[in-house]
Formats: sequence, C-alpha cells, structure tokens
Amino acid sequence: MNKIKIMLLDDHEVVREGFSRLLTEDKNNDIVAKFDNGHAAIDYVRHHDLDVAVVDINMEGMDGLKTTRKLKHIRSDLKVIILSVNEVEPFITKSFDSGADAFLSKRCAPEELTNTIDVVVRGDKYISNHVSRQIALDKLSNKENLLRTLTNREFEVFQYLAKGHSINTIAVELHISPKTAYVFRSNALKKLKLSTLAEIILLAQRYEIA
Repeated sequence: MNKIKIMLLDDHEVVREGFSRLLTEDKNNDIVAKFDNGHAAIDYVRHHDLDVAVVDINMEGMDGLKTTRKLKHIRSDLKVIILSVNEVEPFITKSFDSGADAFLSKRCAPEELTNTIDVVVRGDKYISNHVSRQIALDKLSNKENLLRTLTNREFEVFQYLAKGHSINTIAVELHISPKTAYVFRSNALKKLKLSTLAEIILLAQRYEIA
C-alpha cells in the first residue's frame, strides 16, 4: 500500500513539528514537505506529487483561503484540510468555497486530525465535531452572519480593511488595480451596512477576524 503523501503549511514552526510527529505515528502517512508560507507550498505542488495538504487559515502574506484556491487550481485532485482557530462563519463557508475538503478547529483532538486524513483521501468532506455543534447552535438561535453574503474577493478586502490597510496597499497585495479594490470595498461595506473604519474594526473583532 502506498503511503499518503502529506504537506504541512503553518507559519509557526512548533505547530508544524507537532503535527508532523502526530501524523507520522500512523505508518501510512509520509510527511513530504513542511512550509511556513503559501508561496513555497504552491511552488512545491507545481513540481511534486502530493495527496493531502494541511493548511493553516491564518498566515502572514497569503492566507490559507487564497493558498487553497491556488493549490486546487494547480492540482484539482489534491485534498486540502483547513485548520483554524476561527471556528465561526464566514471562515467555514469560505474554506469550502475555496476548495477545501475539510475544516478542523485547532482545538480538535489529535485523533480527529488523523481520522480526517483518511476521510478526505476516501473522497469525503469533513467538518470538525466542535465546529459542527457550533453551526447547529447558530441555526437554532437564528444567528445571522452578514459576512457570509460577501464574495471571496470582498471578504479578502474586508480583512485587509479591518487591519487598517489602505486601498493602494490592498490593490498591491491582491494584484488588482486600486479602482477594482475600491469597488470591492464599496460592495462589501454596502452589504455589511458599514461606513466607518471603527465599524469595520468592531465587526471584525466580533467575528475574531482582526
């Protein structure tokens, strides 16, 4: 039986090494690459075979959502597991919209991560048990999250705005024109019914984005 080739992507070395030791306890797993940024991971996937990528959603520079979209564009059969401390919407929906096959809370039990590897390799989707319970509770309480109405690009722009970045900086980071960035900003703020930087920051803090 061929081993499952796994790439770990997290900008904290201690996390990468911890996951590596955990996953290699299963002799069917082979950790073939470990990176601290999306650019290095994308370059690796262009030139190497890989079965599963375990990706942290919160990274400096290119975040896990954008990295996932690019990884899937290069290799559509690659299975991507998103790991996040943000266990609320819109991160869950945005992760699957970006092409992820599973969404796990970083608070999940070690065996849940190892089991998820097997699940996605079989071709199934998976959401962390803890996150699933939270989704159910949110639905029962009719909790509405306006951030779910944003497109992926509008959400990216909102994230940068919440961190205080200017339109010009956002345009450079996302490789779009300032005019386009401004359009995404306007659309996002209109959907969210926001008008000031203070309101943007408060909403971002409410959903643990900034």
